[in-house]
Amino acid sequence: MKISKFVQIIKETRQCIVFHASDEIYLSTGHSIYKASEFPDITGASQIAAVLDIEPKKLKKIRIDEERCQNRENISGYDLSEGIIDGEMEISKLETAAVVDGNIYTAFRCENNELIFFDEQLLAPLKDRIKDEEAYLNYTVRTHPEGHKYIVVKDGFEVLAAILPVKVLSKKYIEKLRMFCVQCIEQYKWEQCGQEQENEEQ
Repeated sequence: MKISKFVQIIKETRQCIVFHASDEIYLSTGHSIYKASEFPDITGASQIAAVLDIEPKKLKKIRIDEERCQNRENISGYDLSEGIIDGEMEISKLETAAVVDGNIYTAFRCENNELIFFDEQLLAPLKDRIKDEEAYLNYTVRTHPEGHKYIVVKDGFEVLAAILPVKVLSKKYIEKLRMFCVQCIEQYKWEQCGQEQENEEQ
């Protein structure tokens, strides 16, 4: 896990949660949870800040919480157990992403054809594993007991993180998307006509 990237995110979210699950440590930004197997059992805000190398001025703006969990099967309701669990769905990444207010959100299609969007910047703490040529990165979707879905990032069967989806779709966004699609179609037609004319002239 790339700690510097995790710290960058919590400086933006202003929230850091440390989950103590049996003999494992998980770190959360409030929007994502990462397995931090290389971490010791850190406790207390000062010790956590020291290990994360957060400067005192920045620490004042970040809320640090701790939670005790019995095991990885229930990290505040999120199941980060390895392998495949009941109800888990495979998802496939779409080539087209959603852009809202300059932010790019990756789109996944679930087995049931449902679309899920998430902020790919939340993968930054996993940068080293993603770049590892021997890693077998894959994504699935699991359901929280409260009913909402979350994306699980795996290397083979090992669960590296859980990331919450982002709500992207709205009537306003769909209307803008529809208008953009029409404009793209018209532009494509004009370009095709221009290419045909060039071919005729040659």
